[in-house]
Amino acid sequence: MERTPEEARRDYRLALELPFTKLIGRAGSGVQASRAGDASTGWRIPGDQAEALRNWGVPVFAPDKPDSVLLAGAVQAASGPEIESHDLVGYRLGRFWEHTVAAVEPDGRVVGFPDELGDVVPFNSSVRAFVEIAWRWYFAQSALLVLYAADDEQLGPMLQDAIDKAHAIDPCGAAQDPDDWWWEGVIGTW
Repeated sequence: MERTPEEARRDYRLALELPFTKLIGRAGSGVQASRAGDASTGWRIPGDQAEALRNWGVPVFAPDKPDSVLLAGAVQAASGPEIESHDLVGYRLGRFWEHTVAAVEPDGRVVGFPDELGDVVPFNSSVRAFVEIAWRWYFAQSALLVLYAADDEQLGPMLQDAIDKAHAIDPCGAAQDPDDWWWEGVIGTW
């Protein structure tokens, strides 16, 4: 059964306003996520960061398109780091377009390592913030698709609300480069 625009607006608000654990509890079995296994207990990042990956994982926006412009969660199963590049060591969390998304030792910040030459892109100041923003955007985006199809005129302000929520969850991540923060680009250019 398709959602009406009114239901989509309600779901969008819930995606931004519900406490995170309640939002995830509403996900149901139809949502695909990539979670970290027990090997992540050996990752050299803060324990609560790896725990967020074990408990909630990373949503898979486009399971059949791992190199799309949508986030494809693909958390590594190995206990050792898979990525050593740009003087950083990291654990793979997934893919986004032409980047491998990873949690970096020792602090757990999340960056995108380019497939080709280029700079590392800062995503979030912590895995926990990355996981929460990714899930909130996953649910918000599904509601926005309904509103986009209905030609709803509130999309612009709603996208700004989502960007503001991402800033509230991770003000340090957003402050790294406020004019070129990854989430602002993902949400704002949706």
